[in-house]
Amino acid sequence: MNTRQLEYILAIAEEKNILRASEKLFISQSTLSQTLINLEKELGTPLFIRNQRELAITEAGQYYIEAARDIMHIKEQAYDRIRSISVTSKERYRVGISSQEGMERFLTASGLFQKKYPGVELYATDESTKNLLKKLNMGQLALIITSLDSLQKITLPYKVLNREEILLLVPRTLPYKIWGESRRLKWELLKNEHFILSKQNSTMRSITDHIFKQLGFNPDIVCELDNTSATIHMVAEGTGLAFLPSGLKVENEQIRYVSLTPKVYRYQVVIYQEEMSQNPKMTDFIDLL
Repeated sequence: MNTRQLEYILAIAEEKNILRASEKLFISQSTLSQTLINLEKELGTPLFIRNQRELAITEAGQYYIEAARDIMHIKEQAYDRIRSISVTSKERYRVGISSQEGMERFLTASGLFQKKYPGVELYATDESTKNLLKKLNMGQLALIITSLDSLQKITLPYKVLNREEILLLVPRTLPYKIWGESRRLKWELLKNEHFILSKQNSTMRSITDHIFKQLGFNPDIVCELDNTSATIHMVAEGTGLAFLPSGLKVENEQIRYVSLTPKVYRYQVVIYQEEMSQNPKMTDFIDLL
């Protein structure tokens, strides 16, 4: 909405002087004078009476100025309303994330998503799986990207993004007597070993706690941490045994990666509200994950 001419005339009316008005508008005096001359020529009547000291507003000029102020006010209201609509209509979705892989997937997918849907805002929050599931069930999150040890307890729509086998890390110095036929571990010989486990309330800890429960013994825990490189280093040094998803496997001559029997898996999943299934934009985002 181009209201430059109105702004020029209003400035002249306020300053009652072409020079002062031009300085206020940051334009040349000649440009402002020519604008006024052209407008008065178009209207067929003067808007100002020129004298030595200042410009006096004519009756026609007064009417023009009142109309100009009304138009400027309408413009301001319209722009405010448009800005308000732009802000309130912007879609926002809260996404919960509980794993490093989940965050990496979110960052990659959200970058592509924002290019396609610049008017949609994705807000990420990083919390434990337990808290995210609770908030999702309460409707506080649109979807969550998390890792689980089982798919059986999921009550909302979900999509499996990745499945990783859980491996046991042992130092190569571990005696061969622990191996049975077909290279299967003799778990009863590991009861006296030290273990390096993930921190409480993590999916990996939930998985390992379930393993030990099935085996019927409480492990001797020497350290709890969620740092993969530190865990591998401690196993290599003989500090203890540990569990690691296959996706985080790093080759090291001082350690072995052993498959469990039966195999144990960790699932990377996206779980979402029912209505997200009917939302084309969010189904696109889920597909990008």
